[in-house]
Amino acid sequence: MSLAILSLSILLQFTAAGLAFRLIWVTGRKRAWSLIAVAMLLMGVRRCVTLYRILSEDLVIQTDLSAELIALTISFLMFAGVALIAPLFTDIQKANKALKENDKRFRAFIDNVPALVSLKGLDGRYLFVNNEYEKNFDLTPEKTEGESTTTLFPREVAEEFALQERYVVDTRAPVTQEHIVPHADGNHIHLCTKFPIVDTQGEISSIGTISTDITDRKQAEEDRNVALVKAEEANQAKSEFLATMSHEFRTPLNAILGFADILSNQYLGPIGERKYLEYADDIQSSGKYLLELVNDLLDISTIEAGKQNLVKEDVSIENLIQDGAHIIFEQAKKKNISFTTDMQDGLPTIQGDPRAVKQILLNLFSNAVKFTQEKGDITVSAKLDNGNVAITVLDNGVGISKENIALLTDPFFKAHQEPYISDQGTGLGLAITKSLVDLHDGTLDIISEPGKGTTVTVSLPVG
Repeated sequence: MSLAILSLSILLQFTAAGLAFRLIWVTGRKRAWSLIAVAMLLMGVRRCVTLYRILSEDLVIQTDLSAELIALTISFLMFAGVALIAPLFTDIQKANKALKENDKRFRAFIDNVPALVSLKGLDGRYLFVNNEYEKNFDLTPEKTEGESTTTLFPREVAEEFALQERYVVDTRAPVTQEHIVPHADGNHIHLCTKFPIVDTQGEISSIGTISTDITDRKQAEEDRNVALVKAEEANQAKSEFLATMSHEFRTPLNAILGFADILSNQYLGPIGERKYLEYADDIQSSGKYLLELVNDLLDISTIEAGKQNLVKEDVSIENLIQDGAHIIFEQAKKKNISFTTDMQDGLPTIQGDPRAVKQILLNLFSNAVKFTQEKGDITVSAKLDNGNVAITVLDNGVGISKENIALLTDPFFKAHQEPYISDQGTGLGLAITKSLVDLHDGTLDIISEPGKGTTVTVSLPVG
């Protein structure tokens, strides 16, 4: 019985020693596990010697059975303890390995972020920085981590960072600010976001920072603003030039028209040669057309310069449509175009400038006649629609493609460039109309299809 106990004790002690040595390799803690391993090893060797002497010399075992049982129990307990602890430390080793791999991946990810990324303790010292610090400031992690902002950046910049960080701690929320930070090639503008990092207890343990260099973006914004100002100045100069030239053209044009009218109507007596009357009519017709162009240029320049003054009053749309239809009727009659009106009874008045509203209507009527073929149809209707008076001009003329509809209200745009379709005009009519509608807080909508016609709707708010 004692021989079996002795053998089992030896097995347990050597096994425990082996496990202890394995734990030294797994945990790296040599001192504690070495003592246990050596103790188990020595106890096992001692009992091996005893067992050898018994077997080789045929000695009779003269040992206290209770002592052997105690030794066996101790060996078993040590074996069991080491055997139970070993798997735990193996799991710890695996967890540590996984943690190191995750940390390595996280570091690789952060180092490739195209922004300055750092982590600071509440004492203001850097705990972590990514590679962007080295690229921007020649600050490696070895130089930076453990140092404070005041030792790495100028005092003014460090104070701004510290103030922002205090605000983060006070508000417990992210804070974004712009900072001017010195670089080797001069000052750069950084958009810096600092945010709190909280622990499992909900307390702020550190402060994270993500800082992006926005110098190029700021410069682009400044360049764009300068370009916009210059463009506005150029547009203003153009409008003033057009207004000045229009005024200068009107005086001699009025004189030409006046003398052409005298010749055409023979106020001072008959003209001997009939051909002269035809020339006088041509002069008067061309002069009127040129005067219309000059007036359009003057209108668009006045609107663009913001000098269009409206005198608003109660305006009857019904009366203005009838007046406009009467004016345009002769022009439509020359092309055998049917021009009809259809107005809802009892239309309310609108608040508008009578001259400007009349110009809106005449421009729309004139355009419809201009781009409707002979024997075509034009219908003008007006009705109340959601608190607005909606005026619709419908024709079955040449129409326009969808891609050009948005351009119709651009100054000088002409929808039809083909010689057999093009008509006289500068392309300012709808641009002037759209501007006048906007000044009345109204809307202008155009629906058109090539070869089928165009529908233009102007909505003006009821006064």
